[in-house]
Amino acid sequence: MAVGFVVSVASAFVVGSAPVQSGCADKAPPPQADKPTLLGASLGLTGGNAGTAGPVRDALKAAEGQINAAGGLLGRQVSSKSSTTRATKTRS
Repeated sequence: MAVGFVVSVASAFVVGSAPVQSGCADKAPPPQADKPTLLGASLGLTGGNAGTAGPVRDALKAAEGQINAAGGLLGRQVSSKSSTTRATKTRS
């Protein structure tokens, strides 16, 4: 439920790290631990949107914890990152 909220309100995006195969090899590469899937959002943490962006950032962190506690996303842990748009108040 929290993930749907974050995606619709914060326009969050998922950045995958799927390997790209190019060509054929005689041997498969050794297995590696899957990197966490990144959940990200660009938020207006300053300026006019600061009042609503903080709770959205907190919801993103809460969703990260809930998803990881439930076993991750498609078996992979998730990590969240938010950045500010550095919006400022302007006067007309």
